[in-house]
Amino acid sequence: MVGKGDKERRIYLKLYMVQAIRVYIAENQVTGYLFAGLEPGRPVDDATMNRRLKTYVRKAGLPEWVSAHTLRHSIAVHLLMDKVPISFVQGFLGHESLATTG
Repeated sequence: MVGKGDKERRIYLKLYMVQAIRVYIAENQVTGYLFAGLEPGRPVDDATMNRRLKTYVRKAGLPEWVSAHTLRHSIAVHLLMDKVPISFVQGFLGHESLATTG
């Protein structure tokens, strides 16, 4: 995946999630982007993903201030609480400097 600043990012998924995605792709005959945009051959854009996330935040009864950034921060905190090395969390978040992570 390519993230902010055109940096390549790795996405870590549990095996059950990989299997579920494979089933979804097979059953729906997905040949392009997993998260396709409205425009043919294009990925979904950030604004659309943020609107979708806000819809699910409301449905889940979470506070309105919950955002993609909030979830990203929460994941990092949980990794650190689970004693995952900070250097891994740094790479996971795509931080150039360890000081940004810690």
